[in-house]
Order: sequence, then C-alpha cells, then structure tokens
Amino acid sequence: MSHLRISGGEHKGRKLVSPKGLEVRPTPQMAREAIFSILAAKVPGSSVLDLFSGTGSMGLEALSRGAQRVVFVEKAPLALSALRRNVQALRVEGAVRVMPLPVQKALDILREEGETFDLLLADPPYKEPAWATWLGKLAWVMSQEGVAVVEVEAKGEGEFLQALPPDLQVADRRRYGRGLFFFLVKE
Repeated sequence: MSHLRISGGEHKGRKLVSPKGLEVRPTPQMAREAIFSILAAKVPGSSVLDLFSGTGSMGLEALSRGAQRVVFVEKAPLALSALRRNVQALRVEGAVRVMPLPVQKALDILREEGETFDLLLADPPYKEPAWATWLGKLAWVMSQEGVAVVEVEAKGEGEFLQALPPDLQVADRRRYGRGLFFFLVKE
C-alpha cells in the first residue's frame, strides 16, 4: 500500500492508503486541489456521489472540505478494502455509504431510492469501454444545480464526447497530466 494525502479542509494532510499497482489510479493531489478550488462554493453542505471511487480520495476530499455526505461506488476488492480503511481512519462512517457494486447497478438503485446529488465525481478506468452504459444515467441522480466531474484520459476524449447524452452539457474542461476533467451540468 502506498500513501496519498487529503489536500484541504478539516482532514488536510491526513494520509490515505492506496494499493500499489495499476488497478487503482488515484487522482493526483495537484488535480484534486485544482478541481476542489473550482468547486469550492459547491462543496459545503453538499451531497456527493463518488463513482469508480477507488481509494475514496475524491469523496473524502469533499467531506474534508465540508460536504454533508458521500456515497462511494466501487466494486474492485483491493480498492474497496483501501476505501473502507480510509473511511475508518478519518472516522467519517456516519457521513458515508459504500456501495460495492458496478456503477450502472448502483445508479439504478440510487434512482429507485429517489436520491439526488449536488456533486458527482467519476474517475473510471482509462480503458473504459462502456461510457454509454452509465454516462446516460448521471442526470437521473444529479440535482438541478448539480455538477458532475468526469476524468477521462486525454486520448479518450473523442469516445467520451460521443457517449455524452443530450441532457448533459460540458460547462468546463481542464487538463492535468494525462487526465482531462469534464465539468458537466444538466441541459
């Protein structure tokens, strides 16, 4: 296990565990800081959905910066183990729900439950073959003023944009290293 840190808020500087290897690719601290700087006004009191959450670094960063609650969706066993350890280490279990399911199934369940989120964070595998199976469901669980931030490998931008449903539009786009971060809002 390697370590990364929360970059701001109540838990700033706290270490998070991350499994070594290529299965889990946490969002780099510089990118997290930049994204949360852009989203600063939206985070306090927000309801957050962290899809393909891996170690939970994005959702835990949101909690540290004042989000009210986070739902994490992750199915990979190594990542789930790290995520649960990080949630326990920060003692934020009361503000967290972990759904150990594929993203498509979790989105279906959250829609059935009538859940909506102010901030949706998605960091799918860079080799994501199935954009259309879940991207079209984001608007279902996004509050009217919500924002979704989706990380895409720069060379996969075309496939991502082709899969983007008509009820979501790109409000902003930023590049940090190999990652492109799309900020999506409801049409």
